[in-house]
Amino acid sequence: TGVPLPAGADGEIQFAGPTVVDAYLGDPGAMARTRTPDGWFRTGDQGVLDAEGYLLALSSAERDREWTVRASQAGVLATLPPERVRAALEDLAADADTRVQGPALRGLVQIGAPDAERRVFEALDAPDFALRAEAAALAGERRFAGGVPRLAAAYVRGDSDATPSARLAAIEALGRYDVPAVIETLTKALADREWSVRVRAAALLRQRGHHDGPARRALGPDLADRLPRVPLARRALPLRARGDRGLRPRELRPHEHGLHPH
Repeated sequence: TGVPLPAGADGEIQFAGPTVVDAYLGDPGAMARTRTPDGWFRTGDQGVLDAEGYLLALSSAERDREWTVRASQAGVLATLPPERVRAALEDLAADADTRVQGPALRGLVQIGAPDAERRVFEALDAPDFALRAEAAALAGERRFAGGVPRLAAAYVRGDSDATPSARLAAIEALGRYDVPAVIETLTKALADREWSVRVRAAALLRQRGHHDGPARRALGPDLADRLPRVPLARRALPLRARGDRGLRPRELRPHEHGLHPH
């Protein structure tokens, strides 16, 4: 209608200024199609202004045929008020391109969508390995309750993939859960057909203080001995009295495989 709308109302995005082109080469009729009678440029996109004057575009990326634009929009939407962007992120999560679904899923988790956990668990069984990898990473970051058995199943689900990405993401996420149940899958991963998965599984087991026997058999003693030792933060360092200064941790010295009490 050409009438400015109040904050919170959806309408067409229009703008004016010195950066707007004066004419279209070889298409003189384009000016009439894209200008209002008072000279504003009509984008054809829907948007809404909030009370502070920030503009949220609601429709442009939805129509863009380039998947990278839609995927980028998901990341931007995740930084905005959840009540304003949840519906748009849900639309992107249903995009036909799985490369858009992953960023949209992450966006829904970031804004705290009520069904985010369910969506992540469903994505762990998706046909696309990249979407499964993203879902596994999210499950590990958030440590959703009930995530361990689902991540273990996701590791097995990825056995037929041409790339180890989803299996690596699954064991990496399992490594974030501090429960004994993850040991079974990490030990199973020591026999993975991909070297990168075996090495990471062995490192995660060692970080948990698990004995090195399986890792040495899977990787060989030379490589197994080069894996990082248990982080110092997870150790109970011995203490000793040092004069009247009270208890102090024993002195530490560098070692070829990490730091060890001396």
